[in-house]
Amino acid sequence: MNPTRRAWNKAVGMAAAGAAAGTIESCSSPPVRTQAWAPVSIYRAATYSEELYDLVRRIIAEHALDVRGKRVVLKPNLVEFDAHTVINTNPKLVHAALEAFRAAGAADVRIAEGPGHRRVTLDLADAGGYFATVPNFESLFTDLNLDDTTKVKYCRHYAAGLYFRRWSDRWYLEINPTYHFTIDGRRDSLYDSEYVKKIKGMERNGAVYQLVRAWADYLQGEDTLFANRDERIIFGDLLTLDADAAIDERAWIPPPEPMPLDSHAGTLVTGLWEVTT
Repeated sequence: MNPTRRAWNKAVGMAAAGAAAGTIESCSSPPVRTQAWAPVSIYRAATYSEELYDLVRRIIAEHALDVRGKRVVLKPNLVEFDAHTVINTNPKLVHAALEAFRAAGAADVRIAEGPGHRRVTLDLADAGGYFATVPNFESLFTDLNLDDTTKVKYCRHYAAGLYFRRWSDRWYLEINPTYHFTIDGRRDSLYDSEYVKKIKGMERNGAVYQLVRAWADYLQGEDTLFANRDERIIFGDLLTLDADAAIDERAWIPPPEPMPLDSHAGTLVTGLWEVTT
């Protein structure tokens, strides 16, 4: 059978129409969700002021983010610097997020960026006010353009000083959270005490409190699919005490120096030890 040109064009047109109809039908069907929607908050801040610190902490609390013992990486936008306009993420917002995650119990909070336009990121960060706003910025920052992110500098292990205390006729366990540093997960680092001193100097009361809670949860244990918890020693809930007064650490920790207006530029490993690169 030899179809004519007219019959061939008609058949092709019908096939194309059928394909178009199928395409329209498939596009009109609702997309299949593979995961739940993540919550998003939008707040208005009048200025880049000290109010940002409380605002970011409130957002983390409202979203019920559990970052205890985890590592957090903050990725600001560093593109270019111009003192007369807003281009980059304001350093005060980044510092507010860093302090908020520390207060929420994060084991480590770092800042990382690798702009494609300006390759020397530290110079750009310095011009944008990051060194003046974020204490120890250079030690907290990873240049994704120039730094070797594959080399392991040290392994940081979660540790704690555990001391049994007897008061009256009851026994209590005192928990003093700390850290231990190795070079490969087994061999001690020669700079262990220096690293511990440095991280202790950056921690705030909220971070220590969350680490105590994390250790308490670990020691209390729980039954798993493969084994029951060890009940040779059973720990109860953390002991709480009421005090007549409290000290707000913001009263004795000096805030960063305010920046002049024309200089504004607008994951995580869990467990009992982690690798830092």
